[in-house]
Amino acid sequence: MDGRDPATGESLWSYARDTDLCGVTWVYHYAVAVYRYDRGCGQVSTIDGSTGRRGAARSGYADPRVRLFSDGTTVLSAGDTRLELWRSDMVRMLAYGEIDARVKPSNRGLQSGCTLESAAASSAAVSVLEACTNQADLRLVLLRPGKEDDEPIQRIVPEPGVRPGSGARVLVVSQNNTAVYLPARSGAQPRVDVIDETGATVSSTLLAKPPSTSAVASRTGNLVTWWTGDALLVFDAGNLTQRYTIAAGETTAPVGPGVMMAGQLLVPVTGGIGVYDPVSGANNRYIPVTRPPSTSAVIPAVSGSRVIEQRGDTLVALG
Repeated sequence: MDGRDPATGESLWSYARDTDLCGVTWVYHYAVAVYRYDRGCGQVSTIDGSTGRRGAARSGYADPRVRLFSDGTTVLSAGDTRLELWRSDMVRMLAYGEIDARVKPSNRGLQSGCTLESAAASSAAVSVLEACTNQADLRLVLLRPGKEDDEPIQRIVPEPGVRPGSGARVLVVSQNNTAVYLPARSGAQPRVDVIDETGATVSSTLLAKPPSTSAVASRTGNLVTWWTGDALLVFDAGNLTQRYTIAAGETTAPVGPGVMMAGQLLVPVTGGIGVYDPVSGANNRYIPVTRPPSTSAVIPAVSGSRVIEQRGDTLVALG
């Protein structure tokens, strides 16, 4: 893992261990690196991004592969059978799923027959789509921290007709609501449902077609943007109400999620960056950018006066 100057690309610090790196994310001003050991991808180190000094660390049981997500204040580590939510000091707030050393009757042992297909989190809640061998359909599990970190408060929301492996996914979680993509079934169109903390569906947005397998959602400012493969759906980050859609045009189409900069929504599009009014979605202008062809999402971020684009395995600084 390298920390680089965003202005020059120069390496400022590096951190390495004698084991496999499972993934990297961030929380506040720390880089968070997860490494593999004999209990899975469960050894975690944090590095101060400005100094390269080590911060908090943790170890615990995890799956052999995990996916990492961060809202900037907490980190979600999710594997096929287990997930954990960590605070910025790496103290575990919540755990759900299987564990190799089962202590409490409420804990789930190994080989339970359940798979966590998709998960997302906010700083106060986790939502996960779960498939179990004794059930034909997926279920949405809404989780909140309980008195004990391994005994979260749970609410089960059935998803009738949504089969395991169908492509359903949790897009984003706010303080009280969860946005879930549900594929077409029984002649119905694919859609995004917003479900509140009681399990009630408070809104649905129909989609013209299924999203790409490389679709990605991101939170920026008071918005959530979801790139579906050729369009960008924009939601309010608080209640997850959809605001507008930036659709593909005749010559340009969104190629990734958006990011806020100087009060404007910047969206990577074909051959450039689109600048949009974040309230109305109206396009103000395009900034030309040359990129190599790719089917993966272009994921933007902002550092000072620069836009950083992640293009597959490459980072490019613009400005």
